[in-house]
Amino acid sequence: NETKSGLFQSMQAASRFADLHGLPKELRDEMRDAIHQSQHQKQIHRDFEELVGASLSESLRMRVYGNVYDDLFRRFPAFSKDISALYPGCTPVSQQFLWQLAYKAKLTTFQAEERVVAVGDPARTMGFVVDGCLLMLGQMLPRPQILRKHTWFGEKIIIFDALRRNRGGNTFFVNATPTRTANIFAVRFSTVLEIDKDVLMEGVHDHGLRARWLEPLAEHLKMKRRTLGCSCCGDV
Repeated sequence: NETKSGLFQSMQAASRFADLHGLPKELRDEMRDAIHQSQHQKQIHRDFEELVGASLSESLRMRVYGNVYDDLFRRFPAFSKDISALYPGCTPVSQQFLWQLAYKAKLTTFQAEERVVAVGDPARTMGFVVDGCLLMLGQMLPRPQILRKHTWFGEKIIIFDALRRNRGGNTFFVNATPTRTANIFAVRFSTVLEIDKDVLMEGVHDHGLRARWLEPLAEHLKMKRRTLGCSCCGDV
């Protein structure tokens, strides 16, 4: 079946890579265990969607996915319960808002060395690393950055359109439209939860967060009081 085929292909690719570079047995075993684990996780998610998901109401599914990804989301400073201390004037986002994002987010997997995003591509999603490891490279970065589990990228899409100068073309950012400014590759098999910009804005509208959260957050960035948080060190 599809799962066994994917597992076989991943094992074959890992074996060829190990043979090419003469990797020792302990590394080969570690790679094999990681592949088995990732394929097992994919199967669990697939089974849930196919066998269970349709039996649950939309509100219950929101709560389920919200609880699965709540800790991941809350690590992002703009979604933190302590946002008022980080960004004075901002109201913390509600649990229901994060449930909605989790429910409508897209879970995507990437093989080792696969490109996740490319410089110049339209930036429409923010990504959270659920599992695995990504490498981010770009001329605007002081050095290559490793994105591990519980980190994020693409966070600027949250506030891009909230800045009036961006909407008018006199942009606060490098480009007049949100575009990727770095290349990101999967170092090993990785899982990323992607939130589309439209999903985010829909949630902001549904939960009345524009004036209480989004616009004050954008103002902090415009005045360079804070950033949206470094995914690697956590600083804002």
